[in-house]
Amino acid sequence: MMLLSDNISVDSKLLSELITSSGGDDSIFSISTILDNIDAVICAKDLQGRHFIANKCYQHSVGVKREDVLGKTDREIFVFSPETAEHIRQFDQQVIREKKKVTIEEEVPNSKGHSHYYLTQKAPIFDSKNKVIGVMCLAVDISKQKRLELNLKQATKTKNLFLAKMSHEIRTPISAISGYLDLIKHSDSSKHDEYHSNIEASVDHLLNLVNDILDISSIEVNQLKLDQHKFNLVNVIESVLSNQSFKASANNIDLISKFTINKEDQFIGDETRVKQIIFNLVSNAIKFSRDAPVEIRVSSLTTRTPNRHKIMILVRDHGIGLNTHHRNSVFKVFKQLKSSEKYFEGTGLGLAIVKEIALLMGGNVKLFSTPNRGTIVAVSLYLDKVEEEQVFTENRPTLFSDNKRYLQNKVICIVEDQAFNREILKYMARSEGAKVIAFADGDELIKAIEQQQFPKYIDCFLLDIHMPILCGPDTLKILRTIEEYKETPAYFITADAIKSNLEGYKNSDYNLSGIFIKPIERNQLISCCLN
Repeated sequence: MMLLSDNISVDSKLLSELITSSGGDDSIFSISTILDNIDAVICAKDLQGRHFIANKCYQHSVGVKREDVLGKTDREIFVFSPETAEHIRQFDQQVIREKKKVTIEEEVPNSKGHSHYYLTQKAPIFDSKNKVIGVMCLAVDISKQKRLELNLKQATKTKNLFLAKMSHEIRTPISAISGYLDLIKHSDSSKHDEYHSNIEASVDHLLNLVNDILDISSIEVNQLKLDQHKFNLVNVIESVLSNQSFKASANNIDLISKFTINKEDQFIGDETRVKQIIFNLVSNAIKFSRDAPVEIRVSSLTTRTPNRHKIMILVRDHGIGLNTHHRNSVFKVFKQLKSSEKYFEGTGLGLAIVKEIALLMGGNVKLFSTPNRGTIVAVSLYLDKVEEEQVFTENRPTLFSDNKRYLQNKVICIVEDQAFNREILKYMARSEGAKVIAFADGDELIKAIEQQQFPKYIDCFLLDIHMPILCGPDTLKILRTIEEYKETPAYFITADAIKSNLEGYKNSDYNLSGIFIKPIERNQLISCCLN
């Protein structure tokens, strides 16, 4: 518009009359009508800051009527925000002083207390003698774009913080594993059991980190699912406490547990998710405690639905506690407590995941906390209790803990391209008495069969999904065309823990017995070979 050119030369009185007049009865369009239909704030002021032009968008944006604007200064209009009036006045003075157009981004509140972002241009108004007689303003509301920009910056900041935390969290257990392996190599065997336990704890910590990341990814796309099977709740709790005992002992913290459920009671539900809830709660309690015990209480309440039980899990610490602000935010993703300049360990995912799992199980999470006195987290969830006479079968790995060689005389084929993974599986199977035939790629296995260098009977195939030449699924498709191996139990093994990526393999083309997520435990290996 000419009104915003760097050299506006017009009589201010004439301009005002043109803008505010109707343009005559025969006029189809008046300047006032044109300005009122522009979706931008337009106004003009004299040297004293009094408005003599203000379009309809100005009125709507500021929240005032036209009659309350014309002839008034910003100080009189923005009575609800004197600092805004002063900011606008300083901006006007700059334009008058420099005698040229100026463009800025600014945040301006309205009379209702809501702020908007504007891309604002101001230019001086000159008379016929090239003397500045006022200021013209055009401002476009860019609030949506600005908020997107701010959200993007915050997302980038959150991502960078998360990556930094994950780098620290992953390096910590890896360093511990590396260190203890070095100690085992250079120490006497009397210390090996202790080092082995510490390595196991570090591996569990690392796997929990990876699982937390995958779970948050599933939560964000509403794909977090529950697996239903029979499990012993007390055993799950005790396994978590055993895992966390080293960490608690290192911090002079006693773990005190009390169960009001029978140790023999079996429930149907997602054992892994229940364990995840308890692990996150106990780990958090230890993290924030100060040389004081952490209490874990678990109880079971009957409901009106037969066999349906409400499980209450309560974890209490006597640590630093939380104020009201932190209590409202700890269940949000990536939220962590900051004490002075110290950030506590963790990814900031744990409690967010706990709440999502509890909600999926029909329950909820409540938090009670007092600064410097401690925190109580109470989780409720619903599980079906297995009655003694109830018939229930499942394909879950049994615990094989004695010295029996369970795979004696079994023949197992392992196809895995990663050498160290292949060697670990070979050692585990052979230590249980199995005969192992191993290949680095599916292509090698098929060639061995074609050259009649492979036995016609085999008890079990373990095939890595991702291999460079012939992947596990393609290898199994070929095996199913060979008469001797059409019904041989076959399992895929993979480091891909995202379940939605694995659903496609569970169809009749493969006649698949199951899928194992790495790392494979000894009990899983024994169970699949026996089945």
